[in-house]
Amino acid sequence: MAVSLCRLEKFKVGARKQTHRQIMAARLAHRIAGRPVHLEHTPDGLLLIDTDSDHIIMNDDHGGSEAERFATLLLLGAEDRNHAAGILNGNEDQTFEGSLSLWKPSLRLDPNWMEAMRRRTRKEARKRFETMEANLKTDKREAYGYANSYRWAYGPKMMTLTMPPIEESDTLREVKRFNAAFRNLQKSDFWQGCDILGGIKAVEDRLTAAGPHVHGHFLLISRKIDQDGLRAAWESALRKATRAIYAAPMPGPVAIPDLRRVRAKARREGEISLDAALDEVCKYLTKTCDLLDQFQDSNGKWHQPAAPDALLALCAVKRWPRMVEMLGAARRVPRAAEGGPASLDTSCISVQEFHSRTLPLPDFWEEGAIEPEERLDYALQLRAANGIEVASRRERPPSWRELMAQTTLHDWLQMIVARVSAGRRYRLGWLRSHNKDLYLVSMDGTEYRADEWPDMEN
Repeated sequence: MAVSLCRLEKFKVGARKQTHRQIMAARLAHRIAGRPVHLEHTPDGLLLIDTDSDHIIMNDDHGGSEAERFATLLLLGAEDRNHAAGILNGNEDQTFEGSLSLWKPSLRLDPNWMEAMRRRTRKEARKRFETMEANLKTDKREAYGYANSYRWAYGPKMMTLTMPPIEESDTLREVKRFNAAFRNLQKSDFWQGCDILGGIKAVEDRLTAAGPHVHGHFLLISRKIDQDGLRAAWESALRKATRAIYAAPMPGPVAIPDLRRVRAKARREGEISLDAALDEVCKYLTKTCDLLDQFQDSNGKWHQPAAPDALLALCAVKRWPRMVEMLGAARRVPRAAEGGPASLDTSCISVQEFHSRTLPLPDFWEEGAIEPEERLDYALQLRAANGIEVASRRERPPSWRELMAQTTLHDWLQMIVARVSAGRRYRLGWLRSHNKDLYLVSMDGTEYRADEWPDMEN
């Protein structure tokens, strides 16, 4: 297959992006392990090596190996053979140049996973938001107001809400506090009076050495929002949530909420473009660069990167509360025809169809999201409680998280490398079946074509 110079240049761009993610994943692995580490594939299996001493890391090192196991997942995701760039097929069988990872660990710390979720979230969010706008423009009751949306009282807005930090807290508890506070805000008379027609909410954390800075970005279509009234309502909702989560009063007042008008292109102060607003909303919890390097915020203050313990805490969370969700009319935008996900945060599944008077709601119902296996278990309980026949299902093998506490580090490494190999083979098979002009080159030089498929040994 001949590759034009233009396509070759775009291939190089894709390769640079993938190489950047490789480097970030490897650096995060070293940081979370507390020292430089690397993997060696030997006849005896996969080994995790301390780079400085060249010693094999075993279970008894440092009294445990949880950090080393998460580092292994990041290193496997950073391997050259796991990253590729090349030519794929898009809509209407048109070819395009792209880069991709052949396997991703389900860790919010992994740059490959974060980028895939961010891209998927941004695509779905844009579709939902544009559909909301189109529906409003065709609604006779709203058409005049939206047609005259140059008035600040009506139209799309970007809103940012922040929280005063809690000392010695962690990202998970701060996310729960933010979600609880926002639920309180939605119940307030102020919010009800704002007439929020639809929107998208996302939670983000800027994690530093001083701790998490959890805040929320909102892309809204609404009538007038009074900034002073919003600040008072948000502070009241946040104080109530802080007492519920920490059993202590909230320290200090909240910052003034940031409200900006969303335009196709930002032309003046207080405006933001739709593309920039979507990027801000869809950062997906955190940015990888914030986790490694010191950075300067908008006020010129420098922040040190998060400690390894804070990174380990991010990896250890099995189920996160919903990080991205729809508000108002956005929840009713039809999506079955497009085959879109049930929730923007695809690591969680929305609770939608489960209702029962005979079975109490689980603790995670308020969070609005549960893991797939928990959703299935709860569905079976509901059917059984309502006298519905339940079909038997095959036993699911234990996850890598469950096996962490059940196996030695050496056995766990061999299980992981086998699952990674199977995952890569499945991904390559899927790509071949969906891309008739597929031509990929991995970072280790291996070529993958739709018409010539090498045997995958690893």
